Amino acid sequence: MRAVLALLLLALTAAPAIAGSTALKRDADGHWRADGRVNGRRIQMLVDTGATLVALTPEDARAVGINVRRLDFDTRVETASGTARAARVTLERVQIGGVRVRHVKAMVIERGLSTSLLGQSFLNRLETYQVRGQLLRLQD
Repeated sequence: MRAVLALLLLALTAAPAIAGSTALKRDADGHWRADGRVNGRRIQMLVDTGATLVALTPEDARAVGINVRRLDFDTRVETASGTARAARVTLERVQIGGVRVRHVKAMVIERGLSTSLLGQSFLNRLETYQVRGQLLRLQD
């Protein structure tokens, strides 16, 4: 009986629990990475609760259908790599597992960002997000 309960608990914590929620397991390096969909196209993002906005690399921006050449990189931002230029954009849809948010404010960082970031402009639109042990649960 204990083995069945343990398996059930593992299934509930390791996979999306219900529509509109998902759980991400912390990587060995201590970060949460999410295989997301932005505007319907897959990209990998690092969850960054300290980032004000979702931030995309130019490569990921192109992959989700943004014409990077037409952007106006008129905003200066501080990143972990130093000061960078950024262009403001609005993403039609951002989805992580069963969690979906529309019209998400974001920035495309011109240089110096090695991976796209899932920041507060997405996280603050959720009903809740919480850390429990090695899991980050998102619910819209």
